[in-house]
Amino acid sequence: MSKLEIARALASAHPGARLPCPVCAASLNAENLERHLAKVHPGASSSSETTWRGKGLLGLFPCTVAIDGGAVILRYMLGLRRRVVGLPCAIEVGAMFTTRPDAILQEHGPTVSERTGSYLRLVGDRAITIGCRVNTQFAEHWHGEAWTRGARRSGCDVMVGREAMVALEYELAKRGMLVPASA
Repeated sequence: MSKLEIARALASAHPGARLPCPVCAASLNAENLERHLAKVHPGASSSSETTWRGKGLLGLFPCTVAIDGGAVILRYMLGLRRRVVGLPCAIEVGAMFTTRPDAILQEHGPTVSERTGSYLRLVGDRAITIGCRVNTQFAEHWHGEAWTRGARRSGCDVMVGREAMVALEYELAKRGMLVPASA
């Protein structure tokens, strides 16, 4: 089942909810999903991709996150290492922050903490933290009983684009781990 099919099924079952567009990640009312797809993404493909590419370790090395059967698998260190979290698992979301020196008093002055994105953390026997520089409005889209709000984090295992983050959210919803929040 592709992310488009999953989004359409959820929009049909929860017309009063807000969902991310499965193509561009824009937040929209579920009842407007078909109209949005027809107007903004008329040729959108319906691939059932369950592997997403990103960057890890200081944003220098390629990583992949995949859902394979009943697990999420992070492959890193040029594919030589992997971390596996079985599904279902606990879901934690939160904000990512970076601390940097103040622009005026750079050397020995105070530091400034600024938001640099959001993260989705899958926690089982082990954990995988997936970051995204753009907030996908996760808390607005998914019912709060299915996930917990995590503490601020300064790093993640892999950084992906917002389209990959939303695709992952839809895959978790397909497995019953996320349910759309009611309007």
